Amino acid sequence: MQIDHLDEFIDLARTLSYAETAGRFLISESSLSRHIQALERELGAEVFERTARRVRLTAAGEAVLPYARTMVSTWQDCRRQVSHDLRQTRQTVVLASSYYVNDLVARFSVAHQEIVVQQEQRGDATAQLREQLDAGECHFMITIDDPGPAADLEQVVIAEDRYEAVLPDGHRLAGAGQVAVADLENEPFISFRTGSQGDLAIRRICRAAGFEPGILFSADVGTTVAQFVHEGLGVSILQAGTLAKLPAAHVVHVPLHPAQTFRVRMCWRRSMPLTPAARTFLEFVRAHTGAANP
Repeated sequence: MQIDHLDEFIDLARTLSYAETAGRFLISESSLSRHIQALERELGAEVFERTARRVRLTAAGEAVLPYARTMVSTWQDCRRQVSHDLRQTRQTVVLASSYYVNDLVARFSVAHQEIVVQQEQRGDATAQLREQLDAGECHFMITIDDPGPAADLEQVVIAEDRYEAVLPDGHRLAGAGQVAVADLENEPFISFRTGSQGDLAIRRICRAAGFEPGILFSADVGTTVAQFVHEGLGVSILQAGTLAKLPAAHVVHVPLHPAQTFRVRMCWRRSMPLTPAARTFLEFVRAHTGAANP
């Protein structure tokens, strides 16, 4: 029995959507189905009832769920303890980020194998990231929102990006060179979970154009949002940087008019001296992103 399969089972029990859970774990729906079937073979019972229209837990699934949660939680506690012990002997940099920086972290890790970079965050809203930074839980926060003036805050701009309309193939606006936000007013929207950074951005952009978006479905990750758009369930608005890193999907993304651009900022506290490892990371970011003061 694999812990990852149990984790997928727990999430599927929450979403009751193979598409959404597969998107969260960055795997295909067929892979997720095989993992669930493997779990069922080990248990000797089906944990989900599947029909063409819905997915729901069986009685066996309901019985297994609390044990699965305990096993995954225990394993996570074990990993955290091992990670804590490693931090005592290895140099570590902790990030709290609302923007995709895995490619940057990967390049840094290759260049500095003696330093471990961890991304740990409670949420993706700037206020949540700032709480972690102020509490000393991370060395840097990376945000797409202006954190505002703060005497204790240092920051550099590490990237510039924009939001784009995401449309299914064949949509009436798919061939346009740009899309006016107002032209999306009567479209059903695919958004992110309520209150998340992605959801707040979609609502802010639409409200600035004079309308409230009609949210039909919500998802946790951009992969699932793109999948829902591909299936013709609605349209969305995503970061161009995110779209460039998603697996190939049959969706069209078009720049918005007026342009919806933003800066990605990496921030740290002036009153908390950076560790040697954190200083090395900052120097690498400055050298490899063209980082500049805002």
